[in-house]
Amino acid sequence: MFMLLLEESIYDMQKGFTNIVNHLVALGRHFDNKELNIKILKILNRFWQPKVPTISKSSDLTTMHMITLFGKLI
Repeated sequence: MFMLLLEESIYDMQKGFTNIVNHLVALGRHFDNKELNIKILKILNRFWQPKVPTISKSSDLTTMHMITLFGKLI
């Protein structure tokens, strides 16, 4: 399972997550915005967990693009 480590930056996590998603898409897997955003929010470590409810409540995860979510985390 992919998980954000304490010493890993959001940039590193974004790069790794995007790489995995791109490979799965190349294999024919389809993801909608909400599914990707929920996966991102679930893999955040405890340090980032206080931001999850705020982002979830203030934004529509179905229309938000993955890059926008990473921007909010940064």
